Amino acid sequence: CTSAQRIIAELIPRYALYCPTALEAAAKVAINMYDCNLLIMLRGEDTDGIAFQTAQACVFGLVDICNAASTVAPSSSVIGGICSAVFLNVLTFFISTFEGKNIYEASDLELEKIEDSKDFFAKLKQAMEENDTSVSEKLFFFRALSLIRIFVYCPRRVLSACFELLDSIDIGVQKGGFYFLRQVTSLIDAQDSELHLDKLDNRPTLTTDSVLANTNCNHLAEDELKTTNEHLPDKSLSASSSLMEK
Repeated sequence: CTSAQRIIAELIPRYALYCPTALEAAAKVAINMYDCNLLIMLRGEDTDGIAFQTAQACVFGLVDICNAASTVAPSSSVIGGICSAVFLNVLTFFISTFEGKNIYEASDLELEKIEDSKDFFAKLKQAMEENDTSVSEKLFFFRALSLIRIFVYCPRRVLSACFELLDSIDIGVQKGGFYFLRQVTSLIDAQDSELHLDKLDNRPTLTTDSVLANTNCNHLAEDELKTTNEHLPDKSLSASSSLMEK
């Protein structure tokens, strides 16, 4: 029953933290429910929108499950293995759903806002829900938003899972790991570029006094440069002589 799955999708992540040994199973259940409800939508049978709501809840539930796995103290090797399996399964799931598409261009996310503001995630979610786009586009955005949020809050865990993919003997699995690394680096590069542009936009306006001050500084710098250049040949010759003697 889709209505029952809708309720389960909300409850599983909420109580997963209280049972660390069930975290891996909780992640698998959320992934399986997402796949089942996605098929319902693809067949055009989601007339009441419950399948979409369930799939959406499963995606966001994976964020909560990963957060729970990252906060669990590794009291034993078994618990540590379960938490590692959670991140590996969740990362593999997200990678498979993106089908090689660019996450950053589709989501237009900002790492700093996701990291600094707890409300930013909820605002983005609400904005996309109200946006007049297709269901598939909304789900793609929610998946991208969720994966990036997991990476921001649990970078070591996610990268560790990524390295496991890269270490696999399966070529397809390896490609998934490389795909994720490309997405992460492109996202970080884009953020660095935007930060650089912001700094350029915030440069102080040039005035007559500042121009004169910069001119005086430039003259001083030129004098120092001339003095340095005059001694460069002597330094180069002495360095060459010492090398030849050795």
